[in-house]
Amino acid sequence: MPNLKTTNVFIDTQVFDAQNLNCESTVFKELVRLAQDGRVKLFLTTVTESEILAQIPQQIHEAFLALEKFRNKGRSLKNVDAFKPAFADFDEEKAVAEVRKKFEIFLASADVIIVDPEKADADAVLKDYFDKKP
Repeated sequence: MPNLKTTNVFIDTQVFDAQNLNCESTVFKELVRLAQDGRVKLFLTTVTESEILAQIPQQIHEAFLALEKFRNKGRSLKNVDAFKPAFADFDEEKAVAEVRKKFEIFLASADVIIVDPEKADADAVLKDYFDKKP
């Protein structure tokens, strides 16, 4: 990483979307490792944090609805051992809490800095962006 102009890395919602909100994926494990080694400093805006926290229950609910549809149409698979976990009881609220907890663990493990955009100088940020500066 000697070619990096900065070690500051801003993470946007798209990164979490690409990983299906799985903060234990290889990508996030690598970000944690790099942050713990001091090779990168991770940042998130309060907007991104709020977006992710809002997406968690929404995406879990959508997945639950898809699971229910599968359970209805595939009920004959209930008798197949490999599919028994798909028919087990599912607590949506518990699932939301679990994913939120994993998100919080990622933030803490990688020592992510949450930036409030209201406290940032937007003109300076945009000027650097358009001047292609880090």
